[in-house]
Amino acid sequence: MDPAVHDLPPSSKKCGAGVGPHGTTPSLEFHRRHSYPACVFECQLRRARRNCSGTPWEYPAPDGDDGTVLPQHLARRCFEPRMEEPPTHRDCPGCAADCDGTEYAYRVRERSVDVEEWCKKNENR
Repeated sequence: MDPAVHDLPPSSKKCGAGVGPHGTTPSLEFHRRHSYPACVFECQLRRARRNCSGTPWEYPAPDGDDGTVLPQHLARRCFEPRMEEPPTHRDCPGCAADCDGTEYAYRVRERSVDVEEWCKKNENR
């Protein structure tokens, strides 16, 4: 990536939101460099902590956290499902795609096919 990209405001890049000089990201608590997966992880962590009123011992807790550690049964029933939910733009508005990556989307559609009928139709092709 061209080093000059760090001098551009995030809104003009439409990628790597919050990336400052040398790749630092002040908006992320646990990661020094911005990446879409890091941003989504931290966003999901905040959402799960807020919804479940605590954090399991194996997840990082932010500075100033009250230290509420969820017992395993609550972690499995509340926290883990929240961490597995796909993020929405509303949940994580500051998470932009990485500037040096390519993102693809695809959709799968299924349709039943009568093989014999299809073969008869396409016999002379």
